[in-house]
Amino acid sequence: MFGRLCVVGVLVAGLVGSLPALAEPLDGGPPSTVVGKTIRHTVQAGEDLWSLARKYTLSMDNIMLANGLPSLSVKTGDRLLIPTRWILPGTEQDGLIVNLPERTIYVFEGGELAVAYPCAVGQGGRFATPTGDFTVVNKQEDPIWTPPSWSKIKKPIPPGPDNPLGDRWIGLSADGVGIHATNDPMSIGAVTSHGCMRTYPWIVHELFDTVQIGWPVHIVYEPIKLGWSAEDRTWYMSVFPDIYHQVPDMGALARTQLDKAGLLPLVDDDLLKHLVEEQAGVPTPVAGSDVVIKLNNQRLDFTMAPLLRGGQVWASGEMLRSCGLSVRYDPDHRSLSVMHDGDDVSMNALEGRGQSFVPLSMVLSGLNVRYKWDAVHRTFLIFMKTQQARG
Repeated sequence: MFGRLCVVGVLVAGLVGSLPALAEPLDGGPPSTVVGKTIRHTVQAGEDLWSLARKYTLSMDNIMLANGLPSLSVKTGDRLLIPTRWILPGTEQDGLIVNLPERTIYVFEGGELAVAYPCAVGQGGRFATPTGDFTVVNKQEDPIWTPPSWSKIKKPIPPGPDNPLGDRWIGLSADGVGIHATNDPMSIGAVTSHGCMRTYPWIVHELFDTVQIGWPVHIVYEPIKLGWSAEDRTWYMSVFPDIYHQVPDMGALARTQLDKAGLLPLVDDDLLKHLVEEQAGVPTPVAGSDVVIKLNNQRLDFTMAPLLRGGQVWASGEMLRSCGLSVRYDPDHRSLSVMHDGDDVSMNALEGRGQSFVPLSMVLSGLNVRYKWDAVHRTFLIFMKTQQARG
């Protein structure tokens, strides 16, 4: 029972009101950034979800969601995706951002992400963790837990193994709410507390030594996140469970975010439906892909990576021009005309972020240009004579 109680002192009226409203993403700057890399891990003898969560500084819930696991059980030889890639919720010079559906604490120092930690959050209803802009107001080692009025426990719990706050407390300007250690570390990642954010004891020690009094703490509610990876020039989306049932239609929210970013026409409907239904919390390419395009064995790079839709590679007008092809866009019909050596092909284009995309194989076939798809290396090879090609 102690591990399910996390509010210091009496639970005040400000904490037991309505559910937190959907938070607007922190904006005013460039698109959210994708950082980190996912890992493929083969389960070894003696390993379980608990040991893997500690090994990769994740929660068991993180790994279960990413792999669609119905239970805590894994067996030797299982191949698991380890979700160590994140779409950042924003930036701070120094401070914390907590995304409740993601159950993750982001620590920023000097405007850069320092680390991301898993946490448990409020269980919903009257105990939902509040959203808003707060500050760190106090820090305490070996805190004494004073049971709130609703608790069946009436006497304060001194420091020690029975204290639900563990040995570190970081108090916020939200009354009775803080970040703390726990005597129930296997609960990390769950929607289970009475309003606070708890995390692994060794993590809280790091946080305690890092954060300063007065640091900002933004608590947001973002079940769907959209971010840009400059490394592979691809847009990613991650979808998390709507833990507080704040979103009437997750699909509509996803489409709205994509539309605001100018990406909706580029995203495959089936892929979007899958992401919304699966809610695995893993950043997934929605506009762009890992497909490599090579002209005469020379790799081409573009503002946005090629799309992969319906089993076909879609290339931008920018990419076609880089091959030395003549490209003309018709805004009235939203089509691209591509010309090469007297041949001309025209087709409807997908438009987004100021670019137009067309199926690459169809264009090249219409222009009698030789090509090959290397499925093993996910590379589209184009063979043509041109003096104008550029990478």
